Amino acid sequence: MQSGLSNSEIDKKTENLPFRLPQELYEFYNWHNGISIPDHIKFELDFLPNFWFISIEKSLEEFIRLENLFEIYSVQESYKKLWFPIFWSDTAYLLITGSSDVQEIGEVYHISWVEGEFIARLEYPSLKTLLAIIAECYDTGIYHTNSNIIAGQSIDFLQVDKKLFTQVRRKYVLEFLGVKMN
Repeated sequence: MQSGLSNSEIDKKTENLPFRLPQELYEFYNWHNGISIPDHIKFELDFLPNFWFISIEKSLEEFIRLENLFEIYSVQESYKKLWFPIFWSDTAYLLITGSSDVQEIGEVYHISWVEGEFIARLEYPSLKTLLAIIAECYDTGIYHTNSNIIAGQSIDFLQVDKKLFTQVRRKYVLEFLGVKMN
C-alpha cells in the first residue's frame, strides 16, 4: 500500500476531471493511495476478491481508458455517468460516482464487458457501506485465502463465501436505507 494523500494533493491530481469526487473518497485516499501495481499480476494483492485498490494515478489512467471504451462500444449516453474507478480487475471495475459539486458520498457501481456487451449495475449505496462490508468479511472469515499451485508455485487467492457475503451485504445496504432488521 502506498502512503495516503492530502486533500490538496488529491485536488491537484484530479483538477482536470469533469466532476468532483465525493468526500468519502478523499478520506479513503487520505488513508492510502492504493497499491503499487507490479509488472506481473500478484493475486495476493487483492483488496477484495478479484479486485485491487488502485492509486489515484492509476484511477485517472483508467478513467481515460473507460471514456475510450465507451466510445468504442457505443455505450448509451445514459450509462456515461460521472464514474471514477477505485477498484480494478482484469475484467471489471468498481467505480464511485462524482458530481458537479462536492458531495459527502457517491454510489459504487460495478461495470464490465462480457462478450462485447457493456454491463453496469449499482452495487453499493456508498463507499463507506462497501468498506464496512469488506471489514466485516475479513473479520468474520467470509473473505479467506486459499492456496493453489500454479506453474509449480504456491499462490494465495482471496476467496469469498458467497452465501455469507450476500447476508452481510444485505444487512449493510438495508441499514444504509434505514430499514430495521429484526
